Formats: sequence, C-alpha cells, structure tokens
Amino acid sequence: MSLSTLRSSPAPHEATWDQRLAIGGSKKILTTRKRMDIRWWLQNPNASLPGGTKVEKRYQANIKHESQLYELQDNQVYRKEYHDTRCDEIVPARYALCYNDAFEILTTVHEKLMHTSPSTAFEHARRIWHGPSRDDHAWISARCAHYNKEKTQKNSKGVTPIQSHYPSERMVLDLMDFRVSVP
Repeated sequence: MSLSTLRSSPAPHEATWDQRLAIGGSKKILTTRKRMDIRWWLQNPNASLPGGTKVEKRYQANIKHESQLYELQDNQVYRKEYHDTRCDEIVPARYALCYNDAFEILTTVHEKLMHTSPSTAFEHARRIWHGPSRDDHAWISARCAHYNKEKTQKNSKGVTPIQSHYPSERMVLDLMDFRVSVP
C-alpha cells in the first residue's frame, strides 16, 4: 500500500497544522510549555507559585489547578482515569498529546485504519490518546489524497439495474467490479 501524501510530503501540511494549532485549532492538545509546566507541578505539588508578575502567577495557578487532572507515567503526562457521565463509562488513563507529536500520531492513525472516516479514526484515537478532537481528524482526512480519491469514486446512487427488453439480453451475465483501485 502506498503512503498518503500527508506522510510522503509532510512539510506543507505540517506547517499548515502548526498554524492551525497556533490560532487555537485544538484546545486539549498541549503546548510544549504547558506540558512541561504540568509535569513540573506533578513532580512538585506543594511548591509555591513561581513567577514575578501577576500575570505569570495567575498562569501558574491555573496550570497548578489543571495539573490535578493529569498524572505521570514513566515521566510522561497522562490524563487521569475518570468517569464520563455522558457515556456512563470509566475512561482509562490516556497519553496527553503535545503539539510536537500530534500531527505524526494522527496521520499514522488515519493510515493504519485504512483511510477510514474521521469519526471512526476519532473513536479509535480517543481510547488511546487525550487531546485530539473530531475536527482534528476531519482536518487530517480533508488533506489526505487517498481518502479524498476514495470519497469521489464512491457511487452515491448505488448499483443501477440494467433493464432488459429482449429475451436474448437476459441470457448474458454481466459482472461489475466495485472495488476501488489504488495506484
């Protein structure tokens, strides 16, 4: 199977991904600084607030409060296990994605799931990682040449029956191949 254009020429897509995250594309994917600050607060929970300015102290107080939702596993930041009241299920601890690794992880998931729909990729990824949203998966899928090629090749009407008008036409068996050919 050939690699999609997201992985074979990642530079323009990755630059666009970085711009998307910079303007607030995904609220749960952690920045490098926020990830380091959460890790520091998890390692030093009783430390006093660092920072000289009022703004910096407010930022650190917010990070300290938010760090209660996370835990360290092998010195990596994971979202703690919690009870999801909407689905009435316990969500296990999941690795919290960072800006640096989110693009690579999401494109890999998209490819490993054979370029499925964004909702299928989201449901799979949300069990393993904390952070990516449905919009993130839709963004990845929208830029995947393989996924968009399959989407345009699908016949929305389905199979069109052939009407026969003469008895000799009914004797012919016509086989049709609906598989998608990938170059």
